[in-house]
Amino acid sequence: QPSSGVFSLAGSATQQSTVKTALSRCDFPFERLKPGLRQAGLNNIKIFWQSMGEGSLGWASTGGEVAISDSISGLQAQRTVILEVGHAVDFFYMTPEMRKEIVRLWHPDASDNHDWFGSTRYWDQNGEAFSALFLWAFSDEELLFDAGYSHKPSRELAAKVRAILLQGTATNSRL
Repeated sequence: QPSSGVFSLAGSATQQSTVKTALSRCDFPFERLKPGLRQAGLNNIKIFWQSMGEGSLGWASTGGEVAISDSISGLQAQRTVILEVGHAVDFFYMTPEMRKEIVRLWHPDASDNHDWFGSTRYWDQNGEAFSALFLWAFSDEELLFDAGYSHKPSRELAAKVRAILLQGTATNSRL
């Protein structure tokens, strides 16, 4: 999938192989990110490795970067790649309507006032919870620990998120 032009890989041959393996285990159609990347003025998402503070395994940015901690490898690194690429799907593919549908999965009885960006702490709540659901929905992996986020993943929710994301072609809009 890296050959689709959506990702540019950096790092050692082993690190690049780890990313390629992770992406091959994730069956999201990454070409759907291209319109959102173009809209953001980007050609691709750069996946690279770097030293990180203790406890941090990776990060993603709206600037089209995904960083993976150079202190991890193997399955842990593959999971981290998929989780962080999930954020890129959020940033460059998902629509406000898709996000609202996902919020309704978490809060079926609440009013539609739970913003994705802005009024909540994205990295503590919506973003990380979505990323975990993305991992479950588009790979054969599950996160086997509870990071303490208020939105818990499940196989049922992951299947619904998968259906939401695959329902059509979207163009990113954060507004």
